[in-house]
Amino acid sequence: MPKLSPRYSTKLLSAVAVAGAFSLLAAGAAIVSYRRALRILEAVETYHPANLVLGHEMAQLSERRIAKSRPFLLIGEEEFAREMEDARAEFLKLEGELSGRLKGAEAAAQLTEIAAIEARHHATIRELMAQRRRGKAVRELIVPLTERVKPLRDELDAAIRGLIALEERRLAQA
Repeated sequence: MPKLSPRYSTKLLSAVAVAGAFSLLAAGAAIVSYRRALRILEAVETYHPANLVLGHEMAQLSERRIAKSRPFLLIGEEEFAREMEDARAEFLKLEGELSGRLKGAEAAAQLTEIAAIEARHHATIRELMAQRRRGKAVRELIVPLTERVKPLRDELDAAIRGLIALEERRLAQA
């Protein structure tokens, strides 16, 4: 094998050292990128941005359910009662979907609270609807609507907003 002059062997060693250093830097960057990807994947597995969308959808369904009960109470048209029940069925379906998707005790407790408030609100509305079906005048239903239904509605809206706020915080942390 031919012998290299000291000048060329130094340059060759320098080139090999630089190439080795770049290889080590590339390997280090790859490891850092891999670890970062794992952290992102872990965050995605523990939080689903769709939960936030479903929370907003829950708020809309709640409003739709309430909006359909009002015309029934005013004019007694059964079509509005059916539409209200359809909106409630969608609300309950969405509640079940969220129950399977939400992570953590705080979110589960929030959803349980929403379900309990919604059930009380719905029972109260149905009681007033039954009175309306029996011929009770609209003016006689105004006080119960104001004193019993509105506070439950406000409580339900606040609980849904609380769930949305919780999911927004989770999204910000993910």
